[in-house]
Amino acid sequence: MRTLKRILPTAMSESDRQQRLAVLKAGAQFRRIAILLIIAAILSGLLLPACGSASQPNQEPIKLGWIGALSGTNAILGQWDTHGIELVIDEVNALGGVCGGRQLQLVKYDDAADPTKSVALAQKLSIQDQVLMAFATTNSNTALADLPVFAKAQVPQMTQASSADLTAKGSGYIFRYTSVGAVFESTVVDYLVKNGLNKFAIISDSSTYGKGQGDYEQAAIHKNGLASLIRETYNIDDTDFTQQLNRIISTNPQVLLIAGSEIAAGLIAQQARQLGFTGQIAGGPALGTPKFIEMAGGAAEGVIFSSPYIDNTINEQARDFARRYQAKWGYAPEQHGAKGYDGAMIAIEAIKRSCHNLTREELTRQLHATTDFQGLQGQFAYQDNGEGISEAQIGIVKNGQLTVIPN
Repeated sequence: MRTLKRILPTAMSESDRQQRLAVLKAGAQFRRIAILLIIAAILSGLLLPACGSASQPNQEPIKLGWIGALSGTNAILGQWDTHGIELVIDEVNALGGVCGGRQLQLVKYDDAADPTKSVALAQKLSIQDQVLMAFATTNSNTALADLPVFAKAQVPQMTQASSADLTAKGSGYIFRYTSVGAVFESTVVDYLVKNGLNKFAIISDSSTYGKGQGDYEQAAIHKNGLASLIRETYNIDDTDFTQQLNRIISTNPQVLLIAGSEIAAGLIAQQARQLGFTGQIAGGPALGTPKFIEMAGGAAEGVIFSSPYIDNTINEQARDFARRYQAKWGYAPEQHGAKGYDGAMIAIEAIKRSCHNLTREELTRQLHATTDFQGLQGQFAYQDNGEGISEAQIGIVKNGQLTVIPN
């Protein structure tokens, strides 16, 4: 008040002085309000963009990794696996993605079933690509090599590889999306023994997969109170098995169990028949594939095998899957495609439950929490060690087709 009074002329009348004083006070009040409004506008201009960006949903794609054989002897495994996985991912993306519209991106690498190459790719996925999780791999030897890499980076690793060692190493980040190999071998051996066969010979390849399957077959034979007559081995890229088969045939087995990949197994069946073996040829899931039938030719007829999935018409779920798979890829699905499909479905359902905190740690927790997923192979319920299912079917090659043998 004193300041305003000082600037008024002293000769002014009291009434004029009071009127002029009121005008000056109003002007000062207006200027203060104007300054405050300008400051507020400046602050709003600075803060609103930041608030606006924070409220926008994250539209970055969610990266998922895949490592497997897309070249070499086991290339067909990579094709089947990725076709099952990509069917799911493409359909989910077409429907708008997950977690508020985010698309799924599959980062794929071919390891040609080479452990050294696979480890380098696992490191790349974990560190450079920053994937949320990985499907790795199609082969037991590479899956085992990658295991410590993904565990250290805390990347959930889903696999269809069959080795029991994968879930026996204590990693909390491994999840198998099919049954362990021992389930398939014990199922087929038990079936054969129950049908009166008790003289077994084994031929297995030298890879982690082949050695494991041969060991499971031997254990199943022993569990039935028997012993294998002979066990022969071969290298995964071999094409001539004459020497091993002649030694096997000389022991007069009723059953020849083959523990190896589709291509070699088909050649072994063919050569065994050519050398005069007339007994039962049998084995695990590799013998229950179109590739085995292609390689074995007529020798595939009557072969008995165990498999996680055989019949595309067994129920409505299988029929629907087969229809969509055929439409996308141009050929009917088999067990590996079904396994890949189940694995991708399990992963995406866990991702959806993790949207509130989409981290590797939370996704790992949600995968472990999967206890009631109905897949093509059966009911999945994950244990602490990463095993989710323990089921197998028995099948036979009949008229050149994979056919389920009823219970």
